[in-house]
Amino acid sequence: MAPSFSFCRYLQDCRIRTAVISDAAGINLQISRLTLRSGPCDSGQIDSKTVREKMMELRQELMPPQLDETRVVRLAALAAEIDGGERDGTASQLAEFNREAMTNLTFLDFQGIYGGQDHDTWVRKVLAGPYEYRLTDITQSELIEMAGRVMDAEIPEHAQYFWLKMLELNIPDARISDLFFWPGGSILAMGTILANSQRSRLSR
Repeated sequence: MAPSFSFCRYLQDCRIRTAVISDAAGINLQISRLTLRSGPCDSGQIDSKTVREKMMELRQELMPPQLDETRVVRLAALAAEIDGGERDGTASQLAEFNREAMTNLTFLDFQGIYGGQDHDTWVRKVLAGPYEYRLTDITQSELIEMAGRVMDAEIPEHAQYFWLKMLELNIPDARISDLFFWPGGSILAMGTILANSQRSRLSR
């Protein structure tokens, strides 16, 4: 007697789940090793020597942009004036910021920046925005490396943010951001999500 369609489908689903669990276990091990990095870094720039020694090399498309430091300082100063300032009194600074950064931000976009981060970091995040996009040929190893960098305490905040945005854009799972901010079980869930993501790409 031939097995029913539903039973065949059940077996297929079981094989897929088993494969995903197996893949996830391997990914979890890799991510766990990456999270052993520790030690805060206060510098705005990424130390290239540390990156070479402790990290897998990422291609240029997956790296935060190299910024003009003079421009960053100038824009951070403007952002500081606008943040907490009067709307009418900072109109010229807002116009200058948007012209210099090639953005279309409003007065409200600047309010409360200092409560969560310094203006230098915020400016770096804004300037990196155009470099954050989805890649059709991204690999599982690259996704794992970016996940490790997001959890690496040595990485400057603006760079962590860049790699988090790249993960959000390249992994079709709404939970990806939460995994970095909610303690407990995040590495296990991350491995499963990355494994599912890779299998989804291969099946297209």
